[in-house]
Amino acid sequence: MPINTDRSGPGEKPLDFFIQQAAGGVEGAFDPIVRTFYADIFKMIYYRTQSRPDAEDIAQDVFLQAFQNIATLKSPERIRGWLFQIAVNKVRDYYRKKRWLKLFVKLPEQVDPDDPGSEQFQAADAEKRLQQADFWKIFGRLVKKLSSMEKEVFLLKFLDHLNIREISQVMNRSESTVKTCLYRGINKFRKEPSSQRLFDEA
Repeated sequence: MPINTDRSGPGEKPLDFFIQQAAGGVEGAFDPIVRTFYADIFKMIYYRTQSRPDAEDIAQDVFLQAFQNIATLKSPERIRGWLFQIAVNKVRDYYRKKRWLKLFVKLPEQVDPDDPGSEQFQAADAEKRLQQADFWKIFGRLVKKLSSMEKEVFLLKFLDHLNIREISQVMNRSESTVKTCLYRGINKFRKEPSSQRLFDEA
């Protein structure tokens, strides 16, 4: 879901204030940015690497690169997509270094993406967890029908909850290309009776 950088609680400054301060080199201004986005970025990396230590290292690299390049971010409202774009590139580098390009190491039902062993992730209630597990069992069976780009679009859409504009930013593709990719993938899924729940629950 998109982040509203103008939203703040009582006595709190909006996130875009800290983005601007961090871009200007103000000490400590980047910390609220890390606190806001770390959980989502870590979860995204962990699901793709299946390794908590590697996910922690990659997440650290993501925020280090973001910190070093925050001044290049022209639109504060695009920061979430920008961070995910860095994370996707870092994960790709991770697999290149390992010479292991296959995205899915384990079937999704073997992993609870909401509880990677970190205190930042609280276990959901039993019913919700069962629904999530069933969702990813179906996804795991059908995902082999997708191209590599369709896989990534589906993960960004259904696992990471990015919108079309953010996916476009992360994938460095036009919004129309992302929509077409998503449409084609959905059509492939809809040919399978068991896939209907994906779209009912997503």
